Amino acid sequence: MKILFLILLLLSSFYLGFNQQIELQGQYNGENLYILSSSNNDGVFCINGLTVNDEKTNDEFNSSSFEIDLSQLELDIGSPVKIILTHKAGCIPKIINPEAIRLQNNFTFKMIDISRKGILIWTIDGDAGDEAFEIQQFRWRKWVKVGEVRIQDSLTLNKYSFEIQPHYGQNLFRVTQTDKYGKTVYSAEEKHRTMVKEIFLLSIKVGDELEFTAETFYEIYTEDGEFLKSGNESEVDVSELSKGNYWVNYDNKTERFLKK
Repeated sequence: MKILFLILLLLSSFYLGFNQQIELQGQYNGENLYILSSSNNDGVFCINGLTVNDEKTNDEFNSSSFEIDLSQLELDIGSPVKIILTHKAGCIPKIINPEAIRLQNNFTFKMIDISRKGILIWTIDGDAGDEAFEIQQFRWRKWVKVGEVRIQDSLTLNKYSFEIQPHYGQNLFRVTQTDKYGKTVYSAEEKHRTMVKEIFLLSIKVGDELEFTAETFYEIYTEDGEFLKSGNESEVDVSELSKGNYWVNYDNKTERFLKK
């Protein structure tokens, strides 16, 4: 019995020494995977084993190229997928479209609101992954990033908050998240009207400093529309700017100023 065990162990070691595995994990997105293989001089192909979710499939992998037909498994969109390709040492199969099973944003925004204290609050349903939420405000006829909240910053599961800095008059906020593949999920837009004082530019002719009546988000552009700088201040150092005309976005307005 001991001799038989040793023989089986040696055979197992021999087999593993000449075979390797590629493991792919993701989710079913309604697409199939395409694989390029190769063969030796005897016509023996590189891949000699294939399982999907630990089950053998009916896919014919003894070919220079083949398709892993995930649709035959009758999976729901978003279901986890684990694919293991066993191949000979010295050759590596090529996965043509690994993005077919990539993990995607798998959540929805449920509620978004702004409290009387100026706290933007939102909840989600599902798994938002690891990417940060981006808080955007509609300013100067475009959506502008005004902050972000990391997933681990949540004090309560699936509930998040951010202290906003509103401008004068009617405000509009939303929350977004973009995954590493570029897919973006947007919340509903939340309106918010405040009684904060309107902010003004103290002078349209400036020397080394651009001064506002209070702290505000701002963006500075050349007269031709080239972006130069942005921030959140009441006094902005513009000493490095050449003499001439510029545009500044601030509070809820856009104005032209002259650098002397």
